[in-house]
Amino acid sequence: MILMRAKKAEIEADLLKSTRDTMAMLSKLLAWSKSQLHGVIANPQYLNLNQLLQNTLYSESEIAARKGIELNYYFDPALTIFADADMMELIVRNFIGNAIKFTAKGGNISVFAEIVDDNCLISIKDTGIGISADQKDLLFSLKAQSTYGTKGEKGIGLGLLLCFEYITAQNGKIWFESSDQSGTCFYISIPFHGHKMSYAV
Repeated sequence: MILMRAKKAEIEADLLKSTRDTMAMLSKLLAWSKSQLHGVIANPQYLNLNQLLQNTLYSESEIAARKGIELNYYFDPALTIFADADMMELIVRNFIGNAIKFTAKGGNISVFAEIVDDNCLISIKDTGIGISADQKDLLFSLKAQSTYGTKGEKGIGLGLLLCFEYITAQNGKIWFESSDQSGTCFYISIPFHGHKMSYAV
């Protein structure tokens, strides 16, 4: 009986994960299709970064924990940006999701924000498998190939292209540092509003 319950719980967890992954892929397909039909139009406003991403970071940390990955994050509570709320949530969620996807059990992911010149710089660093040299130049294009994660997770290859289009529409920038099997760090630079605050981990 105990074994049957454990097996049932395992199947339910697998079904939940499969449903969540399918929903995420459909969301990206719909967002990309909309951008191709109507163009990418940002609606920026002043946003408290901590409040904006609080729910996203909490839910992603739970997903990471289920895979045996530690997700740490810190944003200055007073840090404010001038950005589109929906776009920023999608961008950060996609990068963290990719970090989880390509990081094995026992790894860790760090998400931090700091003020650099006139911008807020968000960094998402993982200890995952990294990006191969032949994929680096294609990463933000339709030619990017979707690859399997460390537990067989599959994507559609549109997430990073959407992120690039969304950040460009907000006068921001995205870049990354990575080497094969040595982890990856993505950087998101977005205009900010407010006084410079001290930054501490």
